[in-house]
Amino acid sequence: MLEHGSDGTHNLSAYVTKALFDANTILYATTDDTPVALTVAASRIVGRKSTGNIGALTAAEILTILGLDSNLADLTTTEVQQLENIGTSVISAAEWGYLAECTAAGGALLDDAAASNQRTTLGLGTIATQAANNVDIDGGAIDGAIIGANSAVALTCTTFTSTGIDDNADGALAIVISPDEEVTTPLQPSFSFKPASDQTNIAIGTPVTVVWGTEVFDIGNNFATPNFTAPVTGKYYLSVSLELNEWDTGASSYGVALVTSNRTYQRVTAGNTIANDGRINIQINCIADMDANDTTYVTITQTAGTQQTDVDTDSVFTGILIG
Repeated sequence: MLEHGSDGTHNLSAYVTKALFDANTILYATTDDTPVALTVAASRIVGRKSTGNIGALTAAEILTILGLDSNLADLTTTEVQQLENIGTSVISAAEWGYLAECTAAGGALLDDAAASNQRTTLGLGTIATQAANNVDIDGGAIDGAIIGANSAVALTCTTFTSTGIDDNADGALAIVISPDEEVTTPLQPSFSFKPASDQTNIAIGTPVTVVWGTEVFDIGNNFATPNFTAPVTGKYYLSVSLELNEWDTGASSYGVALVTSNRTYQRVTAGNTIANDGRINIQINCIADMDANDTTYVTITQTAGTQQTDVDTDSVFTGILIG
């Protein structure tokens, strides 16, 4: 295109007039052969995004092109200088916050120089460095902990302080320790029964089983007259005290037996132990070995004499698991 027309005048179509160029503008084109002025505002950079035309891009748009975190757009000069430390010195918690999404707590952890410092930041004590199969706990309190939940475990204590112990089955304490250190076992299997009425005129020549109809206590509900049934294998203290009325001095003997599944404990008393017919007490006390589901009961046998003897309601049959 000619710069001058045939008449000698200037042909301005080939030029961009300087009147288009205000302050802070540059020449650019978005279509062929059509240059125009682009005003570049403060804090902008001329560039082109992945889509669209050339433009005066914001800092955020430039960061997006560079694939950097948008938080970098808010960095102060001092903070930019801090970032220059990366690769040459320790990075501060504040600096970490600009490299990735990170909370203040996470930045504090990343800022720590060593694992011991990180444990301090997290509030962890020395237990964090101990092996899982060899943990030593000195002092403090542990609430709600279960020891040996999945497998049996041996527990050694030099000093043991507790208000009670249970098996976590139902929350009931199997062992209770009072403030004065008295120890009780409120769930230990035990019983005490008396006859509901006199058992009169017992038969002669054959064992008569004593019937116990009045419960004093029955911990574990293991008594069903006339038998106590052992709930677990162990050693049981058993005691029977028979109050007998109308004792017959003419009888050859009276035999009281405490019968268990494993053996029988008995006491034989001659009829003429007392001078005249009347009242007498016969007792048996023993420690019996009983297996789970073994039973025990009491019998009395009168040999010869007159059928007149009664088992009085003051009689008592008791027992307790002792080990």
